Amino acid sequence: MKNQKAFFVDVQRCIGCYTCAMACKNTYQVEAGITWRNLQALDETAYPHRGMAFYSLACNHCERPACAAACPEKA
Repeated sequence: MKNQKAFFVDVQRCIGCYTCAMACKNTYQVEAGITWRNLQALDETAYPHRGMAFYSLACNHCERPACAAACPEKA
């Protein structure tokens, strides 16, 4: 069986630009309504600090993920 590596996102660097989600969708031609990478802004009830925070969730199926290569902050 093939090993699957985990996907790590440095949340301190994420600026919430959604470039990761767009790169994944464009690279793999995902059908409308299907999302393999999702980015959620955390509101103050989940993350009670003054700055914005984001939660990046992915299916982790790619060997060379397009979303990682596209991130402008290299998060």
